[in-house]
Amino acid sequence: MLKKGLLKLLLILIMMLLQLHGMPASANTESPGKIKAVTPGAIVTESSYLVPLQDGRDTLELIDTQSAEIKALKGIVASKDIQIDKLISAVEDLNRNRMEERTEWQTQVQSLHEINNELETTITREKRKRLAIGPFIGLAHTGEGVIGIGITYAVILF
Repeated sequence: MLKKGLLKLLLILIMMLLQLHGMPASANTESPGKIKAVTPGAIVTESSYLVPLQDGRDTLELIDTQSAEIKALKGIVASKDIQIDKLISAVEDLNRNRMEERTEWQTQVQSLHEINNELETTITREKRKRLAIGPFIGLAHTGEGVIGIGITYAVILF
């Protein structure tokens, strides 16, 4: 799509440049008959386009010049096409790399979210209070059994 647009733009530019010299952009330079030199005072028996010899030479020189200009412009357009193709390739590579990087980034973010959730649950478990008020059963220092209510410290949490 971009190539077609640029090609149209270049063709329009070529057409405009050709018109700057006051010459038609395209013309049929092929003669259906032959070019003949006519001496002054000759009678013309068929319909002809007569111009002085110098004007004819100038016209042929102009045609040759325009032909050379068109060849040069075709070369320029071809080189621009190559540059455009390289740019399109570079942009496609850039987009492909961007999409790959985005995919890698999304997977990395997902794994970081999972690690964050695991750490959050671990921290929540560790922050539970270890001191509590509750019943206890144990042995006193004298060896008697003791039952009561008091402050307890949880060593193992589950």
